[in-house]
Amino acid sequence: MNSRRCASPSSHNLMAQGKKISSILFFIFIFFIYSSLSYFSCHEESSPEEEQNKRKTVTPAESFAQVIPDFMKEWDIPGGAVALVKDEKLVMAEGYGVANKETQESVSPDSLFRIASLSKPITATAILKLYEEGWLNLDDQAFYLISDIEPPNGQVKDKRIYKITIRDLLQHSGGWDREKSFDPMFKSREIAEAMGVKPPAEAETIIKYMLGQPLDFTPGERYAYSNFGYCVLGRIIERVTGMTYEEYVQKKILSPMGITKMRIGHSLKEDRAPGEVIYYDYPGASLVLSVFPNMGLVPYPYGGFYLEAMDAHGGWLASVVDLMSFVTSIDRQEHRPDILQDETIKLMVSRPNLPDWVASDWYYAFGWQVRPVGDQANWWHTGSLPGTIGLMVKAYNGLAWAALFNSRPFNYKTCLQELDNLIWQAVSNITEWPSYDLFPVFKESNSYQTIIKEIKIPDKNPRFSEVMATRYASFLAGLKKERGNLLGLESGIEIKSLPLELKKLGFCPGDVILEINGEIITCLEDVLSLKKEIPGRKDWTVILTRGGKLIRIVILLR
Repeated sequence: MNSRRCASPSSHNLMAQGKKISSILFFIFIFFIYSSLSYFSCHEESSPEEEQNKRKTVTPAESFAQVIPDFMKEWDIPGGAVALVKDEKLVMAEGYGVANKETQESVSPDSLFRIASLSKPITATAILKLYEEGWLNLDDQAFYLISDIEPPNGQVKDKRIYKITIRDLLQHSGGWDREKSFDPMFKSREIAEAMGVKPPAEAETIIKYMLGQPLDFTPGERYAYSNFGYCVLGRIIERVTGMTYEEYVQKKILSPMGITKMRIGHSLKEDRAPGEVIYYDYPGASLVLSVFPNMGLVPYPYGGFYLEAMDAHGGWLASVVDLMSFVTSIDRQEHRPDILQDETIKLMVSRPNLPDWVASDWYYAFGWQVRPVGDQANWWHTGSLPGTIGLMVKAYNGLAWAALFNSRPFNYKTCLQELDNLIWQAVSNITEWPSYDLFPVFKESNSYQTIIKEIKIPDKNPRFSEVMATRYASFLAGLKKERGNLLGLESGIEIKSLPLELKKLGFCPGDVILEINGEIITCLEDVLSLKKEIPGRKDWTVILTRGGKLIRIVILLR
């Protein structure tokens, strides 16, 4: 029989098949009922609390509040700050704990911290900017560019030093290995004595001394982390530009990024910058001999090392917001302009041609540690000095963060590893990402007490939640000088009574409204017209005085 032919079944066969099908369906029905009963008898109904937790949203601030305070308590750290960026928008900036244990002054998001080795990506960016503009080449021999710094007794100890290139310095293959010899940046007093100068030793004195020391390996042969190599890069920047290292970086790198408060720090407590935190050694730490003459034993964070000479490898002060402004200006994303060209940024994070990195899943590039993730990569750098630790990360997924703290625990390497893990955990727990950008709020923030409100739209009665309230000194005299007679009533309008709609926006009776979105306000109608602007704007800014203090209210639409 041809298997492709179709025979018609007889009526008897049809009836038999029908009974068989009915029996099968009946058993399927019984099985379904039994399974359903078994399921509902064994399954516990969710409690109201569990259902609420399922529906609960977790904002960045809430997620980090669950881990950072506990982390600080575990490691006996008085204060810290964290900032978080998503798609180049600053979505969180928080201070935790105290900047000063004696006065109990709180850490704010724009408190300044010593950032230690987080300075290295900044120096690398400055060098790459000069490379991009044609002032130097990466394979230039570094010590020929600073040949005015002469070795002791006019004699170089190791001729291989003239083979060291700028590339070697950037990627830590210059020939110095602190594990085999020493780190000269922490031998300030000893080097000053050896060179016959008053301690502490300046950066150029340290370079002069090192010209009389042998290298630990042939330049370009392998990787060995070197603070001293970045000290040399700082002096190259000075020779090429004719400016001090700090001046060049501030004017040509940081200022175009909108960063105005970063500076090189000072070693002694009495010389700390406005807004800078106090640093604390770990509990039980011993005093150390000061690098400054006639100071005797001191706490390690204040006088145990010479921060000014560490400028290019570890000397900067910054806030976490500053660091996020820096990262988003070199990250090859589309929302904020980069200070370096796309090809230069690719070069900055490319894998060096060193044997250490051939089979490694991470590597040290130019100022950044890099771990490839698919066609993207995580970039990061840690930093630590007695009295401070820090972490800065640009993640593969459009996120970036920075964390700074005002104490360094005894087991600080373990502490930093735990911090890294906790932040990744906190980021993964976020379920509700804000749409606003806090970067504009921190521009000129030292002149304002800032209140940020969030509008949830559309709602018949918009619900406002305070996202952050950061208090600043008013600096009224400096503000008058900078912006003219901004505080006079003739340049604003006092609001004695407010419609309900404006009260909901955060205004108070007695406020003197000065500006709305940059426009000087001269009459009540100007303020009331603000209500009409809301649906068409993503954010707007009001500057006013309240109780003698200058206030900036930034309304951010969700």
